[in-house]
Amino acid sequence: MTLKASQTWITVLLVCAPAMGQIIDHDDVDAVSSLPQTTMDAVGQQRWFFSHASVGGNMMSGLADLHTADPNRYQWLRSTVSYNSGELRAYNPPSPTNPGTVYDCNRGNPGWQSKFTIFDNSVRTSGWRTPAVDVSMDKLCYIDQNADPNVCISTMTALESTYPATIFVYATMPLTTSQDSSNILRSQYNDAVRAHCIANDRLLFDIADMEAHDPNGTEYTFESGGQTYQKLYSAYTDDGGHLNTVGRQRIAQGWYAVGAAIVAAQQSCTLTLNVINGAWGSITLDPEPNDANAPAYPLNETVTLTAEPIPDRYFRHWEIYDPNHPADANYALIDTNLSTSIEMMTDREITAVFKCGSGVLPLLPAAMLLACITAVARKKDPLGMK
Repeated sequence: MTLKASQTWITVLLVCAPAMGQIIDHDDVDAVSSLPQTTMDAVGQQRWFFSHASVGGNMMSGLADLHTADPNRYQWLRSTVSYNSGELRAYNPPSPTNPGTVYDCNRGNPGWQSKFTIFDNSVRTSGWRTPAVDVSMDKLCYIDQNADPNVCISTMTALESTYPATIFVYATMPLTTSQDSSNILRSQYNDAVRAHCIANDRLLFDIADMEAHDPNGTEYTFESGGQTYQKLYSAYTDDGGHLNTVGRQRIAQGWYAVGAAIVAAQQSCTLTLNVINGAWGSITLDPEPNDANAPAYPLNETVTLTAEPIPDRYFRHWEIYDPNHPADANYALIDTNLSTSIEMMTDREITAVFKCGSGVLPLLPAAMLLACITAVARKKDPLGMK
């Protein structure tokens, strides 16, 4: 996008927009403890629908543990939703639903194909979507190692298309501590889901990756056929598959990291671009906003601005204001390069200054230069006595 100005001074206001694509894995868990309270308060207003079985029950217990220990930071409450086995769906949402609530439906283990059907029916038929909830998520169990990731992807894609206002969160399949063919199948399923989320800008709760890393970040894997596969860290379980207190709290904290990612994607920020002597050049933005009439960027996006002066005009500099001291020249960074980059981690302001002259003396032809030297010499010795 190129911004051109016909006025001496123009100001363009760019608004950041949500971007939902992100994989939340073991690297994001520990960051939750240092998130600003304002972020945790925003997470605490979310409404989730969650369909699951036994490991999902462990995760719900982990949420309860965190809430009991620190209800001010970990604000989610649990509301159990009954399962209609005859119609393969969760019962309808209450009216109204409450902010800060995870509505969980334990639909058991009727088979992996049925689990996708149940989730689809719960969203479409029962109404577990916006406006009843903000986020919907389905999770398979470790006994579903034979599940086809393409069925998961097609189910989620269809729901995303039909209900674009609802945030659908993907989830990887939990692991066991075993080094067997079943854990290989789980890892292959998870890799396929990860690849889809990366390629299509989707939000993934990478439960398996969190399970496979201890709190120090060490990954637990095994080798088979020349390939490396993840396995569940043994200190997170007492039976090799279900999560114990340590494991369930770890994954529950990771769940809050997913909630925080949603908050970050929904936050807005502004870029104020001032152009001085705007008639003498234009500014190009990269990446281009997705809507020229209402320019938008994701939070934390890096934006590169390039100045393009018109012929016989020049670019002086950028004035990049410190976000903590907006519009204060005492804290402005001066950049004389034609291009500069800024990160949209908060409201930002930048000024581009064009100028008339280059500030560099022109190169003179040799004859003219010799004449100038001669004239100067004669001025110093007008009679030619030296």
